Amino acid sequence: MYGFGLTFLLGGDGEVVRWGHTGEEDGVSARLYHYPAADVDIAILGNVSWSAGDLGWALHEVVLDA
Repeated sequence: MYGFGLTFLLGGDGEVVRWGHTGEEDGVSARLYHYPAADVDIAILGNVSWSAGDLGWALHEVVLDA
């Protein structure tokens, strides 16, 4: 789901699991996420194209398992 410049990841019951914004351009990569249930914010900034995505998903699993 996408709206107002943010992407929303919903759980099975329709609750917001994560919301945030991502960005990719030549030489930069970013992920900015907020997990409302855990009250956790994650900011990943990379100076290599397409470098933040894998780390973002790995941290996603850590937050959900906590």
